[in-house]
Amino acid sequence: MTRKMLSIVLGGVVAGILGDAFSVAQFHSESQFIGIIGCCMAPTAGGLVAIWHYTASSGLAIKAGEGAVIGVAACTLGYLVSTLAAILVSTTGIAPGPFDLDAIVALMRQKMETQGADASQIDSAVDMTRRFFFVTPVVALLGYSLFGAVVGAIGALIFDKGGDKGEAPDD
Repeated sequence: MTRKMLSIVLGGVVAGILGDAFSVAQFHSESQFIGIIGCCMAPTAGGLVAIWHYTASSGLAIKAGEGAVIGVAACTLGYLVSTLAAILVSTTGIAPGPFDLDAIVALMRQKMETQGADASQIDSAVDMTRRFFFVTPVVALLGYSLFGAVVGAIGALIFDKGGDKGEAPDD
């Protein structure tokens, strides 16, 4: 496995585990902000870890464009790892699975009732969730990838070793 691939896998695992951890935490919290923070924090951490590992192990400074590519790859893998982890976690009953619409709607209803939403607000939210449920994974994957590109480009600048910008010999 090349240094670049190892860095991508490492960043993807970090993003995936953090993403699923925040997802589980949101299911057990009254606050929606935990999910929002997780949607930003997981791909940011995964992308930065991938870039840091690659620059540290290769000793090279990389261009922002290469950082963006590594970030996209790491965060795309991170989304897939997070989805697989969520499926595994759902078998334990800790949280509903990412494709279990009925369980997600039931939990959403319960949280909205607890927060004092009236029946029309709840019905509207449930209707929108049902309509867009199967688009959500595509939007999430695109979001992770976009975060990965931006964070990867920024990470290339943050972890710039000051040397020649180029490819590691084994890549």
